Amino acid sequence: MVASRYINRSVIAVFATTLTVILLIAVGERFTHFLEKAALGQIPGATVVTVVALRLPEILQLIVPFALYFSLLLGLGRLYSTQEMIVLFNSGMAPTRAVRWLSPLIIGLAVTVGAMSLVLTPYARQTLEAHLEQSSQNIGFAIFRPGVFHSQNNGQRVTYAESTSEDGNTIKNVFVSWHMPSGEYTTIWAARGEKSRSPTQQPVLSLFDGKRYIGRPGQYRLQSASFDALHIPLEPVLPAQSTMPLEAVPTIELKTTPAHRAELHWRIALPIFLTLAALIAIANASVPPRQNPFVRLLPALLWVIGYYLALVANRWAISEAQIPLNLGFWPSHLLFAIAAYLGLRKLNQVPSS
Repeated sequence: MVASRYINRSVIAVFATTLTVILLIAVGERFTHFLEKAALGQIPGATVVTVVALRLPEILQLIVPFALYFSLLLGLGRLYSTQEMIVLFNSGMAPTRAVRWLSPLIIGLAVTVGAMSLVLTPYARQTLEAHLEQSSQNIGFAIFRPGVFHSQNNGQRVTYAESTSEDGNTIKNVFVSWHMPSGEYTTIWAARGEKSRSPTQQPVLSLFDGKRYIGRPGQYRLQSASFDALHIPLEPVLPAQSTMPLEAVPTIELKTTPAHRAELHWRIALPIFLTLAALIAIANASVPPRQNPFVRLLPALLWVIGYYLALVANRWAISEAQIPLNLGFWPSHLLFAIAAYLGLRKLNQVPSS
């Protein structure tokens, strides 16, 4: 039907623009965050793009429902403002017919978000953790920025290099200091440093032609020694995958603990959130003729924010075992499903002229 295609095109055009803007903001924030980590030597600079790409499913599953919600409000609001919807109503179209016409778009996006939250995001997050672990083994001298003191482990280790070779494998005039469990500090100055590996493949800093000092701050006596070569661990090995974040656990492997139940219900909730939010948007998109389509944006914004915060609170309550685990997010879904139904019912009672 011509009217159906026209309404869908109007909504999809706004959706594409809204999704692009929100995605650029979200990805830009993540990209900046990881660039800062790369600058501090916490991750290799060459891996930043890969890290951001593997976080995309996690970002998209959250912003797609909001992008669809705002695109329905603005797209349909413009049609109401220009009285095009009034023309359709006078032609015999019921106000809620838009739900049926837009259902392929809404269902398609809900299935996509469900696939991301249940399958793709855990897989991408698991791949990301493995990638970061592998990258940490190859970080080399990324922590050495020429002329800058770099602090690790809350100041427990401090490193410095005056200059770095072009290939990044050799550093000159190296300073390394760390706090030992005994309370003493070990301080090393070396003329040159090179990258090597231990038998366990852990990165090792090999220092040449230097001196080592061991002592306590404020005490006169220091142990000192000169060396031709000294090998020290460059970076601690990351924990094994058994300590991976909950978001990286495949859905079928989630257990019956409160934290795992909360994660499972959260993944199931996202496509439901998109669907009900879309229905609420349709119910709240109508504006008086020749009025700005943004006039209903703020009140409608409270609906979607309230729904999202209810889900977040529900997730916390389950993870803390404050409510029965099997209850899940269904009270929140039911509440806003009733709100969507009442809104659509009220919309259908609006006179067509």
